[in-house]
Amino acid sequence: MTAAGPSPGERFTLELPPDPAYVSAARLFATTIAVQVGVEEESLDDLKVAIGEACARALATAPDRPLSVAVDRHPARLVFE
Repeated sequence: MTAAGPSPGERFTLELPPDPAYVSAARLFATTIAVQVGVEEESLDDLKVAIGEACARALATAPDRPLSVAVDRHPARLVFE
């Protein structure tokens, strides 16, 4: 990662234990990358909600699998998995 944030084409992945206590770490991970690439402050709350909901769904459907959050940087956008 450079001082200006991740470069286009970079992928970052975070794996966490399958425990709701770690959802906040997933939100922090996603938000930190978004801030580094210049996502507007108004969008960060929506991102936190989306990541939290995705993690809750993952925990409900596969409670024994680790939580995994991946971020791909493309030239004009971030893609979260």
